[in-house]
Amino acid sequence: MKTLTNIILTLILAGIFSVLNAQETGVKKKYEYAICGYQKSEGESEVLKNEKSGYFDSSMALIHGNILDRNNNPMAIYAIIYLVSRPDSIVYIPHADSSGNFNIYLPPGEYTLKVHAGGYNNCKISQLFVEVGEIRTINIRLALSSSSYINIIKSNRRLGKFKLKRMAKRMNKTN
Repeated sequence: MKTLTNIILTLILAGIFSVLNAQETGVKKKYEYAICGYQKSEGESEVLKNEKSGYFDSSMALIHGNILDRNNNPMAIYAIIYLVSRPDSIVYIPHADSSGNFNIYLPPGEYTLKVHAGGYNNCKISQLFVEVGEIRTINIRLALSSSSYINIIKSNRRLGKFKLKRMAKRMNKTN
């Protein structure tokens, strides 16, 4: 019991020494600032292409295409694509590759295609009809949606209003 008390006392003294040492060596207080901003929408998402691109010998239909952002970068990681069959509401979820391309074989019929991605306006194609053996190409470009954001700035020194406003202005240009 006596050794446990000695260990605890040693740890407490070591902690007090560390605090005193930090104050003497000039370790400064940490400051945190929250900079809030708003990002305007880029407009609506758009369907770049929705057309029959051929036929193949099958009892199924093929829908393929790609999902891009406004700068024509692939949205494979972020986009969730799904097709809902009409009238029975069976959901088909194609998976996009690293280039944003997707392929899905499904029974002929009427579908609704929906694309969702966080931070982007959704895109929807209603009354999408595919025939037996049809190959349909669908390319979609998603636009950034309006959003707000908060950036946390950590500093070892106090920042003035002018510096914070300048930082906020720079962040609004990049976000």
